[in-house]
Amino acid sequence: MGKRLLIGWWSGDDGAEVVGVARSVRGGEVGIDDPQTIYRLSATYAYVAQPLVVRTSTDRAPLIDNLRAVLQDLHPTVPMDAIEMLGGFMDQQLAGLRFSMSLIGAFAACGLLISIIGLYGVVSYVAAQRTREMGIRMAVGADRPRIFRMVLGQGVVVAFARVAAGLVGGRWITGILGSLLYGVSATDVVSFTAAALFLGAIATLACWVPAARVSRCDSMRSPRSE
Repeated sequence: MGKRLLIGWWSGDDGAEVVGVARSVRGGEVGIDDPQTIYRLSATYAYVAQPLVVRTSTDRAPLIDNLRAVLQDLHPTVPMDAIEMLGGFMDQQLAGLRFSMSLIGAFAACGLLISIIGLYGVVSYVAAQRTREMGIRMAVGADRPRIFRMVLGQGVVVAFARVAAGLVGGRWITGILGSLLYGVSATDVVSFTAAALFLGAIATLACWVPAARVSRCDSMRSPRSE
């Protein structure tokens, strides 16, 4: 406090006196860390547009009319230009990020669908190849719930191993996409846990149908058919 700063041409030969220190506020683009900022006297730099920020819980239309009337009374020559709500301003700031994340989300959804189809197909194929084995197991005393749990368990183990590998790859790729993230870190535990649980549930469902089909096979017809 009371010291003088010499920064650029605008501080003059004698510098600008420090009259106060404000806490950090975000004034630039969303997701970009703001540099050190200095508040200057607006009367000295009248050519810079001065924004007016108003927080209210009332309707927008009467508030704008009241603001125009007050400004006209205070400064009749000062125009009131663009009027924008905070929600619309945030939408503009996040439009690019939302578009990029929508594309990434669409590709991720396609990848998830392909993985589900592939997992279902592989488990179904393996289960069909073991139809004779399952028939023999049931013929010698294995019950259907046990057959179901065995086939489901084998498929789920493989699926969860792939999910674990995907989490490792996801941790690596989020370091690259970190610049597109806002409001969440690249190593957010909740996001990774939710993704793992969701993928695990999808993998279990993809293995459930083939396991149920095999467990319902005829114990005598299956060996004969092969």
